Amino acid sequence: MPTSEYFLIAEDHGLTNMGYTLFMDLHFRDSSYKIVKTMRDLKEILEQQGTRFTFAIWDLELMDEDLAQNIEFVAETVKRFPGMYILIVTTKNKLKYVNQLYAAGIRGFLVKESMETEILNAIQTILSGLIYEPKLVRQHRALNASDGKLTPAQEDNPFLSLSKREQQVLRQLLGGQRLKDISFDIGVKQSTIATYKHRLLEKVNARNIIELHEMARHHNFI
Repeated sequence: MPTSEYFLIAEDHGLTNMGYTLFMDLHFRDSSYKIVKTMRDLKEILEQQGTRFTFAIWDLELMDEDLAQNIEFVAETVKRFPGMYILIVTTKNKLKYVNQLYAAGIRGFLVKESMETEILNAIQTILSGLIYEPKLVRQHRALNASDGKLTPAQEDNPFLSLSKREQQVLRQLLGGQRLKDISFDIGVKQSTIATYKHRLLEKVNARNIIELHEMARHHNFI
């Protein structure tokens, strides 16, 4: 993972920013970061230095109250600065907007109650080129897809929480394809596919491909 990123943190709460300062100094001491506290400052620094930033951590509470404007701003920023990954870290009541936000181009979504280890994991996952969807987001999506109620079988089925790309990689792994071949088919680095494989094993609680096969059959994934 790169050690010299340039982070843009948009957060207006002083205590939270103190936490971010400690977090950055501990985990990304070789990287630079800038903290802005208002939407005006965020737009201004993007105008001045937008192409320099490689990673952004934004709180939706800092942005305009109009949801449509927020999502449009995120989408425009993603298009304008494709070299900057965006991780939204905001209050839990914004969880209902995750589908629109991911569609707009964010790389990850976390609530402010997230543990330090999860925030670090999210950043590392995104910097490796992957989309980060925490358990809370996957459960929210599964809940919406099932009209607000999960059956016991659905709650115990880890395959339902996989993203489309994760399902694609999983099917190819279960089909016996090598990481090199999957990498070529999808058009990403082999190391990225290796990360997908590792995360898939973690998500379904399997130790190896054999157990992955067994669980996939058990849950009727194949």
